[in-house]
Amino acid sequence: MSTILLADDHQLVRDTLASYLAEKAGFEVKVASSAEEAYVALSTFRNIDLAIIDYQMPGMDGLEGLIRLRSRFPDQKTVIISGVASPEVADKAIELGALAFFPKSMPVDLMLAGINELIANNPVEISAGNSQGQPDSELQNYGLTVRERQILRMLASGQSNKSIAQDLSLKEVTVKFHVTNILGKLRVSNRTQAALLANSSTSL
Repeated sequence: MSTILLADDHQLVRDTLASYLAEKAGFEVKVASSAEEAYVALSTFRNIDLAIIDYQMPGMDGLEGLIRLRSRFPDQKTVIISGVASPEVADKAIELGALAFFPKSMPVDLMLAGINELIANNPVEISAGNSQGQPDSELQNYGLTVRERQILRMLASGQSNKSIAQDLSLKEVTVKFHVTNILGKLRVSNRTQAALLANSSTSL
C-alpha cells in the first residue's frame, strides 16, 4: 500500500481528496494543514511515497516553502497543487524539484492517474494555465515526453482513448490523463485541434 501526504489548509478540499484517494485507490493518506505540519509528518512517517503540497497554505511563503522542503527532504517525491498559480510559478516549481504541478480544477480521476504514474516513477508534466497563447509551428517546442508523443500520434490517427489504452496496455483513465496533459502542453482545447497540429508538424 502506497502512502500519500496531502497538505492543504482548505479542509473541504483536503478531506474530500483524502477520502477519494483512500477509498478509490487504497492509499494510506496522511494529512496536514500547514507547511510546518507537513514537515512534521515527513519527519515522522519515513515511508511517504508522494507528498502533495498546497502552494498557498500557511507557512509555504509561495515557492520558498518548496525550497525549504526540498532542502530538508531532498529525496521526497513532491507535487505542488494550487487553484490560482500562474504558468510561470508552475514552471518554476518544477525547476525547483517538484515532479508536477496539479491545478485544483483538474478532474480527480485524472489527478489519481497522475499520482499513480509518479509513484511508478513515470514522468508527469501538468502545469497551470497552459491554455493561453498560440502554438508554435513545431512540436519539439512543447516538451512532450516519449509516451505523450506516442499517444499523440495515435490520437492524430483517429484512435479513441479506449483503443489507445488497449494497444499500449494502459488503463483508459491513464490515457485520458496523458491526453489532457498533451492538450495543455500544445495549448489547444480539444483532441481535434491537437490532431490537426500533430498532422501539420514535421517533428512528431
